[in-house]
Amino acid sequence: MAFNYSQIINQILEKTFKTDKSLKKALLNNEIHKLDQLNITQLLKIFDIEIDSKLYDSNAKKHLVKVQDMITSGFYNEKTNNYLRKLFYPQNDDKIYFQRKKAIEVLNQISSDTTQFPDLKENINDIENLNGKVTLFQSFYTLEEDIEEKLYAKYKIKIQVLTMKEFQDNYTKFDEDSVFITNEDLMIDFPTYKPDEFEQIIIGNIIKNNRYKIENLVEILDKTKQTQSQDIIEQFAAEFKTDIKVNLDSQKLLETLNEERGDELKELTKSVINMGEDLKQINLKLREKIEGQSINLQGAELIKLLNSGNLKQIQDKIKDETYDLIKESEQTLIKKFKDAKLKCNYIFSNSAYPIELDEDVQKDLLNQTERMEKELEYEEYKILSKFSITEIKKLYNYSYFTDLVYGIKKFINKHQLNYPTLQKENYILQGGRNIYINNANPITYGLSTDKLLDTKLNNEKISVLTGANSGGKTTLLEMFLQSQVLTSLGFPINADKSSTVKFYDENIYLKKFTGTQGSGAFEQTIRNLVEILDSQTSKFLLIDEFEAVTEPGAAAKILINFLTELNKKDINAIAVSHLGLEIKDYLELHKITSIRIDGISAKGLDEKGDLITTHQPEFYELGKSTPELILKRIIQDESFWKNKGKEAKEILMKMI
Repeated sequence: MAFNYSQIINQILEKTFKTDKSLKKALLNNEIHKLDQLNITQLLKIFDIEIDSKLYDSNAKKHLVKVQDMITSGFYNEKTNNYLRKLFYPQNDDKIYFQRKKAIEVLNQISSDTTQFPDLKENINDIENLNGKVTLFQSFYTLEEDIEEKLYAKYKIKIQVLTMKEFQDNYTKFDEDSVFITNEDLMIDFPTYKPDEFEQIIIGNIIKNNRYKIENLVEILDKTKQTQSQDIIEQFAAEFKTDIKVNLDSQKLLETLNEERGDELKELTKSVINMGEDLKQINLKLREKIEGQSINLQGAELIKLLNSGNLKQIQDKIKDETYDLIKESEQTLIKKFKDAKLKCNYIFSNSAYPIELDEDVQKDLLNQTERMEKELEYEEYKILSKFSITEIKKLYNYSYFTDLVYGIKKFINKHQLNYPTLQKENYILQGGRNIYINNANPITYGLSTDKLLDTKLNNEKISVLTGANSGGKTTLLEMFLQSQVLTSLGFPINADKSSTVKFYDENIYLKKFTGTQGSGAFEQTIRNLVEILDSQTSKFLLIDEFEAVTEPGAAAKILINFLTELNKKDINAIAVSHLGLEIKDYLELHKITSIRIDGISAKGLDEKGDLITTHQPEFYELGKSTPELILKRIIQDESFWKNKGKEAKEILMKMI
C-alpha cells in the first residue's frame, strides 16, 4: 500500500506551524527540526531523494557507531560530535577519502606530546550558544515591516515580533537563546531611528548580552595562538571549505565590553534621588541660625515688633535674614546639576524655613538622567556594533573545530593509526591491532595477495580461520571491520603504513549466534546468504561461526558451497569456523584452491590455564584446539593419575 506522505506532511505542518507565514519563517530560520514527527527516511522520500545503498549491515554498523563513540570521547563538547558526523560520515568514494586524508595529515604539524596541548577543557566544555534570537514588541514593527527577513539575511539573527500579550502568554516557552529588547532599550520616546541606527541597537544589545560567552570564546582563540596551533586549525577547516579565520580585534572587543561607563552618571542619579538628604542638611543649618539668635535685630526694632503683636512681621524678618542662605544652597545644587548637563532653574517649592523639595522638579531631573543613561547605552551599542557579529559567530565555529582537531589528534595518537595505501587489488593489514583492546598484539593478515610474512600465497579472495577458543579469531574479524570503518571515515587505520586497503560497496558482519537457537535463526541466516549471493555489489564479508545456527554436518556443507559461490563474485570474505578439518577435506577432495584455510594455534597453557598464543594466524594450517591442549595437560599431570588406573589414561591418550 502506498504511503500518502503529502497528507501526513500537511497534517504535521498545520499542527506545528499553524500558518503559511510561520512555516515560511521556520524555513528561513532553519527550524525544520520542529518536524520531529517525521524521520529522515520520510523526508528523503518527500523530496524524491534516493537513500544511499547500505555501506554497513546492522551488525557492522554497531562497530561503526562504537568507533565513532571512541573518537567523540576525546571531545570536550557534545556539539563537536555533530561536526565529526557531518565532515567524516562513512563513504566509499576515493576522492572524498583523499580530501579527508589531506585534512587529517595537516594535524601532523601538532606535536604528539599531549602535555603540550593547550588546556581547553573548561573553556570548550562551557561553550554556550550566542543569544541570537531577538524578541521585539509590535510597536517596533512600524520601523521596518520586513525587519525580520532583512536582519536574518544580513546577520543570521532570528527576529520575532510579538504583541505584549503574546509575549506574556508565551514567556515560559522562550528558550535561553532569546534576547528581549523592550521599549526602554530602544528609547521609543526618542525620534524614530533610521534603519542603520536600529540595527546598531540590535547588534550592540546582542553583543553586550553575550559578554561572558564571548570572553570564553576569545580565551580559546588566545590559547591556540599561544601554542602556535591557530594556523593548523584554520588550515584543517579550510580543507572542508570552511573559513574560520576570525578577522576580529578580540582584545579590543574585550576591552570595550569590560570598559566601565557611566560611573559619574550613576553618582548623579544617586544625588538626584538623595536630594531629600540635602534638604535636611539645609534646614538643619537654617534652624541652627534661627535658634542661635544670629538674626540681626536692633533693640528698638525688637520692641516695636513685640508691641505690634504682628507675628507675620517677625516671620518676614526671619525670612529676610535666612533668604541668602536658602538661595545660596539652592544655587549650589542647581550649578551641580547644570554642570552635569541637566536642565534645572529651581529646586525648592518655597523660599522660607522649612524649605521643601519640588517633587515635579525631582521627577524631571530623574527623567533627564534616565534619558542620559539610555543615550550612553546607545553610544555603547554603536561602539559594540562596529565589531562584526559575523566574525563573533565565527568564534563558535573556530572553537568547535579546535575541539574536533585535538580530539581527532588524541584518538590517532592513542591507537597509533597510520595511513595505508588505498588501491583496488589486495587487502592486507600489516601489524594490525584491535583498538578495543589495550596493548593488543599486532597481527598480519590479508586477502587477495601472493605473500604474507614470507609465506607464498595464491591470491585467495576468501579465507577460513580456524583455531582455539579465545585465540583471537573474533578479535581479528573486529580488527578488519575497524579498518574498514576508519577507512570509510577517511581516518588512518589500526595497522602499519605498509598495509593496503580497498573500498567495498557493502560491509557485512554475520555475527556469531549465542545461546539456544531455533529454526528462526537458521532461516534468517540462510535468507541473508541468499541476499548476498543475489547481489552484484562488491562486498567485504565477515562470518563468525556459521555452524552455531545449525548442526555441524549441515553447516559445513552449506558454508563450503556458499564460500565457493562467493569466489565467483567481487567479494572478499573471512569466515571463522571450528569446522576446519571438514572444510579442508572437502576442498582437497574437490581440488578447490581458491579458498585458504588458516589457523590460530595455542602453544600451550600457562599456570592459570590460559592459552599461550601470539594470536597470529598460520597460513594453510589448521588451528590447534583448546580441548587438545587441555587433554595433554591432564595427561602430564602425574598427581592426577596417582589413584587412577592405567587403562583410563590410555583411553584419554587416544583422544589426542
